[in-house]
Amino acid sequence: NLERNLYLTLQLLELGIPCIVALNMLDIAEKQNIRIEIDALSARLGCPVIPLVSTRGRGIEALKLAIDRYKANENVELVHYAQPLLNE
Repeated sequence: NLERNLYLTLQLLELGIPCIVALNMLDIAEKQNIRIEIDALSARLGCPVIPLVSTRGRGIEALKLAIDRYKANENVELVHYAQPLLNE
């Protein structure tokens, strides 16, 4: 699911649509020994990436804070084209 949803996210970012990525089910990824470097992903996408385990309420406050920052236009940059991601 991650690859498919990141493709959609890149398309939205290329259109200039501001995004906040809510990366859910992180507990399942950890159980499968899948490590996702949140900070690196956020830097590459140019938008906030918030790790979540929604069934346990983990990360919900961080997601709310990211949304509030977006609403206030604080620290949220728009990415118009994710060129480095397409070259790999």
